[in-house]
Amino acid sequence: MPPSVFNLATSLHLRYNQYHAFISGNPMPLDYLGLQSQIKKFSVDTFSYREHIQTQTRQAMDVLHSLAEKLEKVHEIGKTLSGRFALPTEEDPAGTFSKPPLKQPCNIISVDGSQIAPDAHAFLLYALLNIGIFRFPANPSQSIEPITISKLYQHKELFSKNTLISEDLLNLDRDVLEMKYLAEYGARMEFPSIALRDGLLELYHEPHHEKEFQERFSAYIEFMRNCADKNLIIAGYVDKPRSNPLVSLLDAVESKKNNLTGGSSLFPDLLDRHIFAEILAPGQRSAIYENHSPTTYPKDVQLFFFYLNVSQTEKPWTVRVEIPIWVKNDPQKVNLLHTTLLDQCAIMGAKPYPYCLHRAHETAVVQHIDKEELENQIFSGYIQNGIHLDAKSHKQAAKDLANRKNTEKK
Repeated sequence: MPPSVFNLATSLHLRYNQYHAFISGNPMPLDYLGLQSQIKKFSVDTFSYREHIQTQTRQAMDVLHSLAEKLEKVHEIGKTLSGRFALPTEEDPAGTFSKPPLKQPCNIISVDGSQIAPDAHAFLLYALLNIGIFRFPANPSQSIEPITISKLYQHKELFSKNTLISEDLLNLDRDVLEMKYLAEYGARMEFPSIALRDGLLELYHEPHHEKEFQERFSAYIEFMRNCADKNLIIAGYVDKPRSNPLVSLLDAVESKKNNLTGGSSLFPDLLDRHIFAEILAPGQRSAIYENHSPTTYPKDVQLFFFYLNVSQTEKPWTVRVEIPIWVKNDPQKVNLLHTTLLDQCAIMGAKPYPYCLHRAHETAVVQHIDKEELENQIFSGYIQNGIHLDAKSHKQAAKDLANRKNTEKK
């Protein structure tokens, strides 16, 4: 269909919907007519953005391939950097590593969590963390049921300095509990065992210097050390990562080479996965890099990462895998993790993602019906203790009334 005809058809369709909304008494939820020019510009900008990505990827790949010849210089540059960046280890920074011919069976334990954040506008003020644990035994004849562990925050835990607990702090608690249960349930499985969590191993939360963070950070480090004591191969799996620590390093190296100053980035639109989508064939991993972040981790739990193309087709799907130092220093552990992740992703077919993490997520997610039942039980407890419920905020009551009217009209 020619663009002019398509635009005319779109305009007529939108005007019909606008007229129908007017006579039915239901306003259109968006100004679709007014958005048309913005949508067109958005599409043009996206095309331009992707062209920039391709150009910057080629330039960054050239810098990456040059690193192997000047590793000592690269590490000197690294000492001058702050913020989040990567540093090469012993492996060729531009190297690729195919799936090892390894058939060693291993146990897998995976955790994922979900949460209900407190809603200041609701009539019930509460918070919940729900952790799902799924174990995938090396012996396929064994059947181990998934485990769900739920934490309901007590009233005093909902507040910090008379301020309602933040979403970020709730996520931090979730990360700490996930590591706790990886260590606890992973210790019950025979070696070798892989312990996976969805997302980074690094606690990527702000602020980093408040007492609340420091207390949780210390607990998290101890749980990681428990994993090390049990020789667990722990890893954080990041699907569709948006991190760029390697790009930050390449930017610094190239700027130093060309005596560039001013702080502007040479690769402003680039993510690490853009580079490795071009480099890694299906099943290959990148070199292992040292992860530098604003939070200082003790040497015995220092963090590293690599990228992995989990696709089974020509179209790449590049993920980031974070590992601690005791895994990085043992090539057999790295190889076993590499192989196991690919095997787990293959189970999911055309949408590769570790099957064990998928099952942990299924176990952890709180369905709407479960949320309603939990609230009913809390409500019953209030009645038994003679506690009067706070009313919903007037803002929320008005929203609920409008939603109910719209539902009744339908």
